[in-house]
Amino acid sequence: MNEQYTDFKHLNAGGRWCMTLKALTSSMIMIIILTAVRAFLVKIEMDPEYRNLINIIYAFITAVLVIMVILKPTFSYARYRYRIDHESVEIVEGWLWTEHEIIPLNRLHQVSIEEGPVDRLFKLSDVKIVTAGGNANLRFLPREEAQIIAESLKKKINELAVMKASPVSDDLAEHEDGSEAGAAGEAYDQ
Repeated sequence: MNEQYTDFKHLNAGGRWCMTLKALTSSMIMIIILTAVRAFLVKIEMDPEYRNLINIIYAFITAVLVIMVILKPTFSYARYRYRIDHESVEIVEGWLWTEHEIIPLNRLHQVSIEEGPVDRLFKLSDVKIVTAGGNANLRFLPREEAQIIAESLKKKINELAVMKASPVSDDLAEHEDGSEAGAAGEAYDQ
């Protein structure tokens, strides 16, 4: 896998810490909810076997969440990379399964920068890329790098829009004055 992605950019260390804090926060919220549910279920009068089963399930889920806090950020950080060239934006990410997403530049519709509270703590931003087929995110980028990438992609979107609009507007000008309608126009009139 590493040989295939040699020219891709990796995240800086702040990205790993941001991933870890987000995983820790979400796991802690889930553990608090599980603890409240467990406390409620244990107070209900029930057979001791069911209480033991509830405790075993609680311990198992808590252990899985703790393991995820350790493993998910580590593997996600190691696998996350991206590349932007003159044709496309490519993003490789995942922790159990790896996803390689390729977004052709001519499919881009909108680019924006997003920051959550944890991102701001580490001075990181996400570049959100909107296409007709969905959204993609370049995540955990330093703010300055995110701004440069967003501006560069916006510039490419505008250049492509101007290139697409130029031939169409010339064709429309010819048709408005009544001159040659072209094969498509003639076929439509019949």
